[in-house]
Amino acid sequence: MELKSANKSVSLSTVYRVLTTLSEKGLVLKTTSFAENKAMFELNHMQHTHHFICIKCKKMFPVDGCPLAEFERSLKEKTGFDVMGHKLEMYGVCKNCTEHCKKL
Repeated sequence: MELKSANKSVSLSTVYRVLTTLSEKGLVLKTTSFAENKAMFELNHMQHTHHFICIKCKKMFPVDGCPLAEFERSLKEKTGFDVMGHKLEMYGVCKNCTEHCKKL
């Protein structure tokens, strides 16, 4: 916005290069949409979160709690594998998009 108001432009490739660098440094989280193979970025709030991702409107919604915590403990007990982290993304259609489709 500030660049636009100052009549400055920046190429899209520069924006993605900067976002990729921020992602590599852990400041931004990158998610790739499985349906469209497009990247989405969000600020890393340094909290353990999982997401629902709407395939219609592309909005991301946080999942409360961690549904994988018990599964991780069980895996460690059975296999000895010490999980250092994980990422869970569930894709579907959000309530708002579902209701909008019903009205059509």
